[in-house]
Amino acid sequence: MRDYPPEDLLDHRGRLNRLVLALVAGIAVGAVAYFVTDSLAGADYARGDRGAGRFIFGLTGVAFAGAFALVHWLLRRRDLKKWHAARIPKATVQ
Repeated sequence: MRDYPPEDLLDHRGRLNRLVLALVAGIAVGAVAYFVTDSLAGADYARGDRGAGRFIFGLTGVAFAGAFALVHWLLRRRDLKKWHAARIPKATVQ
């Protein structure tokens, strides 16, 4: 039987990497969404139309949150698959 190393319960390096990558992706998508929505409703927003401001910042927030959640979910799923594969012992012929 294969001996497994003890799990390090305080190792948060993988979690921090996932959060930072998801945050960077969310910021990038949010910035693109901001510039697109600002170009669509910029004249109305400059006049002081409150609906245009809600449109710009609402869609920017939704784009940021969606990209953050999607990237974090994908990275977590990939890490869980790696972790499960490492926990299953390989069959060997002796």
